[in-house]
Amino acid sequence: MLKQICNALSFLSCSVSSEPSNFRDLMAAGKIGVLSSQCCNANAKSEDAKLMELVEQCMEETNTYLDIKAETITAAQKGMGSLGSDIDQAEQIIVEQITGLFQKGGMRTFPALIIDRKIISYGGVPTKEVIIDALKTVDRKYVKSSMPELDESVQANA
Repeated sequence: MLKQICNALSFLSCSVSSEPSNFRDLMAAGKIGVLSSQCCNANAKSEDAKLMELVEQCMEETNTYLDIKAETITAAQKGMGSLGSDIDQAEQIIVEQITGLFQKGGMRTFPALIIDRKIISYGGVPTKEVIIDALKTVDRKYVKSSMPELDESVQANA
């Protein structure tokens, strides 16, 4: 599975894409979102892979399987800008938090982990306990019966 994670993370390169941003998916209820700095930091890939592997382990341990969406910060910034007035309160809070964290910490803010519309961690890989605690709060109506396939169709909009 780690190989699948690493392959899925390869989309986080800085290629220009005409695909729309998936930032809204990162903030969706019952989903896991990862914001990566791979577009600007070549060393981020290994930390992102560690984060994704730990998230997978925690999903298995808690039997809480959710869709995982990932995106570079460059693509996410474009996605934030395109949300316009079609944004709900929970999304607005996440946008404001991510923007504030980036303004204070710059690239050190990433990777950022969002679980079920809450920023769980930023600036590195959180502890297993932090992820497990967050997964335990997810409404069971979003939980899948098995590990979902990673979304390899995500494209970076650098």
